[in-house]
Amino acid sequence: MAKKITLTVAAALLLTGIPWTAHTWWSGSFSRVSSPQGLAPAALKVAATGPQPPDKEPDPAAAPIKPAPETKVAFRTALRGLVWDDEDQLVAGAKVSLTPRIESEEKIETGGDLEAEEEPHGPRFEAISNERGEYSFQGLEPGKYRFRFEKEGYLPAGRYGVELKENEAVELNALLCHALRVFGCVRNGSGESIPGAEVRVDADSARNINDFDEENHDRIFPTDDQGCYDTGFRLILFGKFSFPMKVLARAPGYALKKVELLLHDFPLDKPKIEKELDFALEPEQPLLLRVLDPRGAPVSGAEVSGGNQLDKIPLTDSGGEVRFSNLSKERTAFQVAKEGFFTEDVRVEPERIPEVEVRLKPMSPPVEGEIAFPAALPEADRAIHQAFLQELDENGRLSRLHWCVRLDRKNFRYDTRPPQPGRYRVVCSCGLRDAASEPFDYSGRESLRADIRFALEPPYLAGKAVERESGEPAAGVEVILRWGPKHHDSFAPWGSSHGVNGFFFPNLPGISTSTRSDAGGNFLLLLPQGDRARGEESIRGFAAASASSDALGWSEIFDFDFNEKTVFDNLRLELVKSGGIEGAAVEADGQPAAGEIVAVYDGLDTLKWKAAGWEGRYFFDGLRPGSYLVLPLGRSSSGPLIQSRSSEGTDQIPPPREFFQFPVLVEPGKTIRRDMDLRTERLGQIEGEVPEALKEAATAECGLLVNGRTWPHTALAREENIRGRRFFFENLLPGRYRLWIGRAWERFSEIDLEVELGRTARAEMPVPEGSLSIPVPGLAADRAAGIEVRRVEKLEDYRERGEEVWTDWGGFRVSAGAGGARIDGLPAGVIRAQLIAPGFQAAWSQPALVSRNGEARAALLTAGGDLRISFEVSTRLQPPASPKFSVWMATEGPSVPFTLRHGGDPPAWILSGLPPAPLQLRIDLPPEFKEVELAVQIDPDRPTELKIPLQPARE
Repeated sequence: MAKKITLTVAAALLLTGIPWTAHTWWSGSFSRVSSPQGLAPAALKVAATGPQPPDKEPDPAAAPIKPAPETKVAFRTALRGLVWDDEDQLVAGAKVSLTPRIESEEKIETGGDLEAEEEPHGPRFEAISNERGEYSFQGLEPGKYRFRFEKEGYLPAGRYGVELKENEAVELNALLCHALRVFGCVRNGSGESIPGAEVRVDADSARNINDFDEENHDRIFPTDDQGCYDTGFRLILFGKFSFPMKVLARAPGYALKKVELLLHDFPLDKPKIEKELDFALEPEQPLLLRVLDPRGAPVSGAEVSGGNQLDKIPLTDSGGEVRFSNLSKERTAFQVAKEGFFTEDVRVEPERIPEVEVRLKPMSPPVEGEIAFPAALPEADRAIHQAFLQELDENGRLSRLHWCVRLDRKNFRYDTRPPQPGRYRVVCSCGLRDAASEPFDYSGRESLRADIRFALEPPYLAGKAVERESGEPAAGVEVILRWGPKHHDSFAPWGSSHGVNGFFFPNLPGISTSTRSDAGGNFLLLLPQGDRARGEESIRGFAAASASSDALGWSEIFDFDFNEKTVFDNLRLELVKSGGIEGAAVEADGQPAAGEIVAVYDGLDTLKWKAAGWEGRYFFDGLRPGSYLVLPLGRSSSGPLIQSRSSEGTDQIPPPREFFQFPVLVEPGKTIRRDMDLRTERLGQIEGEVPEALKEAATAECGLLVNGRTWPHTALAREENIRGRRFFFENLLPGRYRLWIGRAWERFSEIDLEVELGRTARAEMPVPEGSLSIPVPGLAADRAAGIEVRRVEKLEDYRERGEEVWTDWGGFRVSAGAGGARIDGLPAGVIRAQLIAPGFQAAWSQPALVSRNGEARAALLTAGGDLRISFEVSTRLQPPASPKFSVWMATEGPSVPFTLRHGGDPPAWILSGLPPAPLQLRIDLPPEFKEVELAVQIDPDRPTELKIPLQPARE
């Protein structure tokens, strides 16, 4: 059978058909997911798909080839493929044409007039995709071809110089993107057109062949005499995995304005996919930024980046100045950099401060050193992956970290410039082992030398990798060592997960390092040691080692506890041959599920995925022998969406090997077949709509109920933005879910429902109708009218570690009740509320069962003190109009609620209801002022007065 090659062509980013392996490890403690390999932007991806079942005959529904009469056809090469669109739908009726080419230039074509390119050589072949998006050619001469895919409403896609070889079955998939248009007008606040106005669309969203270039400049669309612009049908966006299209409008004398669009912002159900987008520009806020050295001399040639600039990063002139226009009134961030100086970050509101002065601090003399390794450590493992500077206190303990060490990894040298005089040491990492220089005193006036030495001392791991069948040394195999501290929440089961198309596979977090065995199969790995500067006199942990090779297979996982004295110097890792899984996926209509993302996972060490090819076939090789879960995760033209997630406090979820079922058994040296019928095996879905009464809800979340509760922000929970009052979840495991809608951390409505394989569950979100009246005795009439409900919480129907668990509830309504407050819009269940009133401290009501007219026990509020704050401004700056106050307990740390008003004679900010205790007060001010943080003691009998002098941020 001929070797099968898969070719995939896309108009832009395309990640399909390329397998990726994430190594994870399970033994009750931790794991680590390696960085993606082989996933990169490309217009052409080539991958051998491995052994395949015999091909079927070509589909007679595919349109026939129409060669020119003089063509001589040699039945040597077959070509077939699928045509997708940017909504991950297969496209019927797309015209596919190919022409032999002479030149070998590989040039991406992404729309526009393809015929404007060099004339093709030789006959032209054409086919039309059928209702399943399939096309095919037979009997093509080997050689290089020019391809073109087109259909009305899409930008055409193509490719030069794709080579077809003799006796190959080739798949060539195409991605056609909708041709989008944005048009509108750019005017000022009075509705008048603005001379010289222009609209820019970021380059990634505006590709077309006529002005495509390697520099990828933005597309500029000037306005006409009426102030209107039109991009034409030249823009593209991808579907659910797309980045936003950034559309920006600017004009001389006006602030730049930016709007971000996604594909769903366009009406895709209309014949012409376009969007009208008008801009109303506000007058610009000019800004002069002056850069000086500590003596006040101007610094020329400094780079000033930021400020939503569209052009090149400007440099300061001979006077140390750079001027900006097109800035808005909002706070803007800049970064000032100059060789020989420390980089400075600047935040400024141009409307308040039209001129900014920045003083750069010159870099101090360097500290330099060499890094030495033990002779027994193989040269291949002498790699420094990070280095940092530790600032030490008077007792020699760590007080602060600085990431300002520059590494020369080739020559094993470093240099650093401490920010100020003090006592320091430099630490660098090789694998899992840290080594440090001797502490040194840095004066800031002269250079120093401080070398670093790695020593071969416990703990470490050494051994040999061998082939189990022959007993021969396994040379060049990868040996991976993973470790994690014991009894640490961040290393709990399900603490991290890897997402493929929105489905998250748990993998245990941890830190890893790897090496390769030498010609004799020998390896050496250093384990971490305690860092006394961090307060670690010793270290204890849990580790695992394993070996693998594409050619030789896998070893079993060797896991062990270790401490600062552990040494394994004769470990034997035996490799057995790997196995594989192949199969085909069938859609609900019985047709092949081409493009279906299929993932295989063993809960131990391996996670792989790829897109099913022609006839829905998939093949995975190089698998560790053992049991596997095989999951279909939805169809995608551009490859799966890859994510990662971490969380804590998930130790009550069963380990992955207990939670999942792994029905496919892979044996050494064998390939097992696993076909899938997506009518019954596709993961479940949930869809729903937000009721009109709860239209303020912005997000929808759902979580699988495990041990009676949901686990937010884990692999078992999902969150989606609500758009057009609709929400949708896919790729859900079967089971009972709790679904809620809300905003930020607050819930507005919730419901429990069952999710089944191959089904879509409909969520009818209820509008909460419960109410609760909470009496508040002892308040005068004027104070009772000022009662506020700051928070409402609902008691969940489970307990964790013997403690009650409460969740925030939002969307409630508060009105004055009989001597207290009435709260409406509450769910069924047990509720408590946090109340506060002017002059009284915040307090929680007693938990109460909600009904249509529920009554809670009285909430007793304790009198609190007032804090009157006024500001003194000794500069030309104006007092802040809206400062932000934060108060927390000085000893215990929790934040303290209070009521806030402004008034009195003289005017002051009055924070009311504060407890008579030592408090910490922070005041966030506009960027022209320094922030204020101070300690304050509240007097319970009379208002505490504070008159705070404000200092400018930069003298």
